[in-house]
Amino acid sequence: VAALMLVGVSTMNAQKGYEVPPLNEELKGMAQQVVEMQLTDPEGANKNFMKLLRKVRKDQEGLLSVGDFFLENNDFGSASYCAKTLYEVAPTYIPGLLFSAEVFMKAQNWGAAGQRYDEVLAQDSTNLYALKRNAFVYKNINPYVAEEMLERIKRIDPSDYEADKELGDIAFNANAYPKAVKHYDSYYKAVPKDKE
Repeated sequence: VAALMLVGVSTMNAQKGYEVPPLNEELKGMAQQVVEMQLTDPEGANKNFMKLLRKVRKDQEGLLSVGDFFLENNDFGSASYCAKTLYEVAPTYIPGLLFSAEVFMKAQNWGAAGQRYDEVLAQDSTNLYALKRNAFVYKNINPYVAEEMLERIKRIDPSDYEADKELGDIAFNANAYPKAVKHYDSYYKAVPKDKE
């Protein structure tokens, strides 16, 4: 079960629910320099980070690109600062909200991540990525909310067999075995036969 959960987490993290604008070479070089200096010269890295931030501070796409670069390169502090600044600059920018939620997910701050996904869903109730990630966040904390999210996914996309599996897991964990069997049955009927 633990191995399956890790596979689920890694496949979920491999996908992004938002488009990241390409980072121009100058900004990419500055960001790379910040990442490389974190261990050898933290003070210098901080100075370079502040220079970089001044260049993109009011540009929501620039902040997203730079923040995503830091998140991909495991510089959580810089990514977190970019997410915070991006939220201040553009609090309704859906890619920024999704990025901010991913930063909170990496910090295992489930409540804050769920809040960001809720903000996305308040603007676009059919955003499948936000629904799936919110279901993931709430699956073990509040299974009723997770179940509601998964049911919404099934209404939007009835062919989403992963939602059936998640619904089966929730029912199984709640000892609602007949309901779990129903959902697992739907999952096994829909899942491609060549999938492991």
